[in-house]
Amino acid sequence: MVMNKLELVDKISQKLSLTKKDCRLVIDEFLDEIISTLQNGKKVVLSNFGVFEVRKVDVYERFHPQTGERIKIKYPTRIVFRPSKTFKQILNGGTYE
Repeated sequence: MVMNKLELVDKISQKLSLTKKDCRLVIDEFLDEIISTLQNGKKVVLSNFGVFEVRKVDVYERFHPQTGERIKIKYPTRIVFRPSKTFKQILNGGTYE
């Protein structure tokens, strides 16, 4: 099962008694700020949730499946999410303290 952005807006707007429009704006700004911070090379640390960061990745070689030719693949950056200890505990049946 997957929760999309619209479902997230619905749930949060109900819990906080916000209009869906206002809630969508808050979520959009939240996501935009995370993206902007990552674009500037900074980490985003959310207590009890986790850390988003951009990592540089070296070039690596693979084989082209049809020709067998070696090709170099370069991904200049990779976005990484590391869940916090609290988040991991909750997912494994613990409680939020």
